[in-house]
Amino acid sequence: MKLIYPIATMIAFTFLSCDYNYYYKRGNYREAFHSSTRAVFPGKHPRMSVRKIKRIEAAFNKANQADLQVIDSLLGLSNDVHLPDIHQYYLQLQQREQTLKVYLPMRNKYGYTPLFQFVAEIDSLEAKSRLDAANYLYNQAVARSDSATAYEIKELARSAHKQLCKVKKDYYPNFRDLDQEINRARETGTIHILMVKEEGKFPSEDSDFWSGLKSENVNFRSDWVVVYFDSTENRIPDYTVKCRVRELYISSRNEYSVTTTETVKVEDGVEETRDSSGQVIARTIKYREKTVEHKTYYAKRDGRCSVDMTIYRGSSDEELFNKMIESCYTYSKESTMHPISAPSDWTMVDHVVSDWESSFRLWAKRTIKL
Repeated sequence: MKLIYPIATMIAFTFLSCDYNYYYKRGNYREAFHSSTRAVFPGKHPRMSVRKIKRIEAAFNKANQADLQVIDSLLGLSNDVHLPDIHQYYLQLQQREQTLKVYLPMRNKYGYTPLFQFVAEIDSLEAKSRLDAANYLYNQAVARSDSATAYEIKELARSAHKQLCKVKKDYYPNFRDLDQEINRARETGTIHILMVKEEGKFPSEDSDFWSGLKSENVNFRSDWVVVYFDSTENRIPDYTVKCRVRELYISSRNEYSVTTTETVKVEDGVEETRDSSGQVIARTIKYREKTVEHKTYYAKRDGRCSVDMTIYRGSSDEELFNKMIESCYTYSKESTMHPISAPSDWTMVDHVVSDWESSFRLWAKRTIKL
């Protein structure tokens, strides 16, 4: 057991050494640095070999040089669109130095002292680049949100909302009027749909359908869609959908069992063979046939509905589409343990209406770009 840990450690270091060579020879100095630091234990300031120290030194300095060259190149373009990228490179430099400091001071018995090329005032540079990038992303998102409000472009508002959330998550949780602008972009990007009931041929089916549609089990809302059923809401909807139930059918419960039989051989004692002196010289297991019954319980029920819809723009009489959407749901279950029951009427209605809502959402997403 005492040999397992040293051998495992040696194998791990061998693989890390191969990783270092692979990345360093291909100019991926960032990964080479990570590979070189993973080959030592942090926090104990160990006496490392000169080879390990030189690997960390070379990878660190090369990675810093590469990042600084990219930063200088981006700054030379004088284009604000590169501010988030510039911040990411400064952040990499800062994190790399923080990683290295865990291993300092590096000691070795030969007295080798590595020369690490630290970036002066990296914390200040990272903080300034973070602020510049946040301001750029925030101003750009607010401008998109303004255009979305002016021209009623939902997709533009959603893009602004996504970028503002990025500022909140990756830069500053509390920044200028960030929460207010996020709420404004969400409100602008949200589609409001008013569902209006039209009387069908069968009032009871109408009632069941609308009760199912309004139940908590039917998730009619999504991130960017709000559906309501009351026209007295203090809001002009983006779309009005008039629905007339053509059919809502729920079958009766179909619960039954099926019994099958099977003939099997079972042990039925032992037959002994004896010699002339009465000694047992052989034993043979005897079998007999037995009939076994297997009972399987089944429960089945199905339902379907079809609804005629007319979609209008806003609350006006401008008709956009006519569409009939259908849905169906089938419950089928079996058990070999105990009898089972099919779902209740209301459970079936919930499933059928939920499937109808999914079909409506899919159609609306393709047709009216929800």
